[in-house]
Amino acid sequence: MFFQLIIVIVLVLVLFLPAFLSPAPSSIGKDTHPLYKFFISIIGDAPLIKTIFTFGILVFLAFFLYAILISNDMHPKESLLPALYYFLLTALIERISLGAALMASLLVVISLFLIIRIYGSNQPYKQVFSASFCVSVAALFYPPAMSFMLFIWLSFLTYRIASWREWVISLIGAIVPLLYLISYYYWIGKVPEIFFNYSDFFSNPLKGFPKFSLWQDIFLGFSGFALLLALFRQIILLQDKLISIRRKTWIFIDFMIVAVLSGFLAGNDLPGHLAILAIPGAFFLSSSVTGKKASLIYELLSVLLVILLVFARIS
Repeated sequence: MFFQLIIVIVLVLVLFLPAFLSPAPSSIGKDTHPLYKFFISIIGDAPLIKTIFTFGILVFLAFFLYAILISNDMHPKESLLPALYYFLLTALIERISLGAALMASLLVVISLFLIIRIYGSNQPYKQVFSASFCVSVAALFYPPAMSFMLFIWLSFLTYRIASWREWVISLIGAIVPLLYLISYYYWIGKVPEIFFNYSDFFSNPLKGFPKFSLWQDIFLGFSGFALLLALFRQIILLQDKLISIRRKTWIFIDFMIVAVLSGFLAGNDLPGHLAILAIPGAFFLSSSVTGKKASLIYELLSVLLVILLVFARIS
């Protein structure tokens, strides 16, 4: 494990050292990102500070994902591959210093953690409320994050929760932050403005996607292909696992489905949205090259992924 930690540290330094040496300014979100604009106004407009925050968020997400997996017996403790794959899949985020989607990813992964903890609980009301609350607050940073309410409801179906209480509590948890937002805008006399801004944002959701270079497009396309293969392999191997592992793996599958769908709403925040997509992606890829049924094909895909990443970064 020590050797793997050294590899992860070297990889992180190689990926993010250019961003620290020449930090790039981040794009300021629209008025539909109220918490994001508030946070940016606090930390200031210094590119280096934003780069430090970006680096800190990605490191936290990578190792928090690793902690989630090992604490639920979904990955070997001695393997840091989930963190390694997470950094590989988010390698293009350094082209922006700090985006709204990246900020929201912190709350989204906490929501995932809370939903996984529901398994085996007879009265998971606190977890449901907290998960929904996190998703709603994430949407104040990044509006497409509200689509992860669908993830929470899919998790109820995965866990076969038939009680109506969890559904109602999830709605209450999602509404509370929105009430605070509306109350604030009412206090400053700008309620029509916030409704207009959100209406304008969602009226043309496919507008404003960033342009990538050819090699970056190839890297993203190949990453998507590798994730799709890893997902199918994961589904095939589910039958050989304990029921608890099967249910929790399906939670990650639900998460990935919603993450892909919400990506169509990302617009200019698409690079930061990769931080959300990489959460289940890193798990599926790392599971494909570990365990008793590790596959040489996926190891070769990983090598090719690294090679394409080198060309994408050079471009």
